[in-house]
Amino acid sequence: MVKLLPLPLLLSLLVVSWSCQEDDPAILEVYVTNPDGVQEGVSITLDPGGLTGLTDSTGLLLFPNIPPLDYTVVASHPVLGTNSALVSVAEGVTSRASINLSGRFDQPPGVAFIFPGKDDVVELRETETLYVEARVTDDNDPPGTIAWQLSSSMDSLLGSGTDSLGLVALAVSDLKQGDHTLTLTARDSKGFSAADQVTITVLPALPTMTLHRADPVAAGIRLEWSRWKGSGFIAYNIYRGDPGENALGFLRQISHLEDTVFNDETVPFNRPVDYRVTASYDLGGGYFHEEQTASRTTTFLTDRITLEATVDRMLADPKRGKLYGISRELDRLYIMDVDRLAVTKTLPTGSKPEDLTLSPNGDTLYVAASGGTSVTVFDLEKETRSHLIYLPTGRYNASIRPLRIAALSGGRLAMIAAPSDGLYLYRPGDDTLTLVSVGHSFTNNLVADPLGEFLYVTDHGGGGQQAYRYESDPAGNLILADVSEPSSGSLRAVLSSDGRYLFFGNAMLRADKLTEILGSFGSPDYNDVRLTNGDGSKVMTPDTYYSTATLTPIGPVRAPNRVLAYDPVSGIAFHHEYYSNLITLVPFR
Repeated sequence: MVKLLPLPLLLSLLVVSWSCQEDDPAILEVYVTNPDGVQEGVSITLDPGGLTGLTDSTGLLLFPNIPPLDYTVVASHPVLGTNSALVSVAEGVTSRASINLSGRFDQPPGVAFIFPGKDDVVELRETETLYVEARVTDDNDPPGTIAWQLSSSMDSLLGSGTDSLGLVALAVSDLKQGDHTLTLTARDSKGFSAADQVTITVLPALPTMTLHRADPVAAGIRLEWSRWKGSGFIAYNIYRGDPGENALGFLRQISHLEDTVFNDETVPFNRPVDYRVTASYDLGGGYFHEEQTASRTTTFLTDRITLEATVDRMLADPKRGKLYGISRELDRLYIMDVDRLAVTKTLPTGSKPEDLTLSPNGDTLYVAASGGTSVTVFDLEKETRSHLIYLPTGRYNASIRPLRIAALSGGRLAMIAAPSDGLYLYRPGDDTLTLVSVGHSFTNNLVADPLGEFLYVTDHGGGGQQAYRYESDPAGNLILADVSEPSSGSLRAVLSSDGRYLFFGNAMLRADKLTEILGSFGSPDYNDVRLTNGDGSKVMTPDTYYSTATLTPIGPVRAPNRVLAYDPVSGIAFHHEYYSNLITLVPFR
């Protein structure tokens, strides 16, 4: 007999049964890694419960439908070691335990090219050397013990050895023409090996460029080189610079393939230089290259006088064919014979000679020595030191030290002297020293006209400088007669030998009317007229000769020109550079 349950109770039981079937299971994911990444085959044990399993290839093991408890998850491996984690598993939730094992399987060495790199496009010639650099590492072997070898798909073994502090460096030459795959293989002490590869291209050797000659000829250096025999010719490039310098200065470009001769008529005199010629060419695809010759050293020699030490100022003596120079370092006067190109005599000057000047008749030389309070006088006929002029005291009984000096008629001397840097006039007859003007500088310059009647003084500085002309009155006094317009200054006052023109800054002035500018040369910012020829038809700036008639350049200056002198009779300019031992003679008419 079947007894039926009441309908309300039956519905309640069905709801409870359905709810139990819909509860989410408790799931635990265990994820295992080591320093090399996820690990397969690691044994996992759950405590409590004793459930076990192994991780798969993704390092994962899944425990489904486990009771919701706090578990200790233990991961163990005979090589990688053991580690554990505590995880709480809740009903209806997927929980995760991540465990990292410190152990590692033996790994092959790490190998990586530094140069050439995988992304580098490396092309070299058969005649060039390839410099290979790579890095090798290993977990077990210390630096300096990892064996390596480098091979090529075309040239077989290129080299082998052990690393140096984790680096491999090798120079490879004589590679065959073609595309090479370079393989660097490293092997550790346990026999594990690894390799890295890069590709390079070896091109055919270029036609040889040869600089056949770099020899002095009449006006300069003649260069001759081999004709470019390759393809894609663009131009020959000629470089010149100091011997031994890697980066020579660009001199000239020649775009005609058959033009393999060049005469350098701007080469400095008496100074060794290196020449190099390159051929630039187009490889196609926007790649341009240069093939260069070896350097050749040569010197264009001209007349010169060799000194034992540098001189600070020079003065030519046209009457005797002599040249005089003073050395501030050695307190000496050098007397040089121009025809013999030699120093013939040296004489003491007094302490720290600063300037020198000839008397209007050319028989007496005066040297201003700033180390004392005197002027040294030399008899040029006898080439002897004649006597000293002891200068009287100046204003406020101050001792006067001469810095610049110019000889005037009647034995008078004009000078700029310290400490006031004033312009003074010395009269030998009554042994008096008169202050003419103040506010000058020891860098100012004095120059007298050939007869010693006019004196020109030029300022030197950063701007607003002027030139002054003084005339001699019947009593022999110096009277200011003329002043130029302000300019940006000059390193020196330059008067033409005939006394007609004064050059100051980059301007040419009428000597008898300084406000009249006859012309200018170069840029006002590069404004130093350093020398003029006898009649003032040419001037020399730091690097260019100019015609005063057309105010245009007529050629480069090819000798140093910080210390200069000029002989208007022979038309010879004497060039010297501080701290050198040469005086170069250059025709300048």
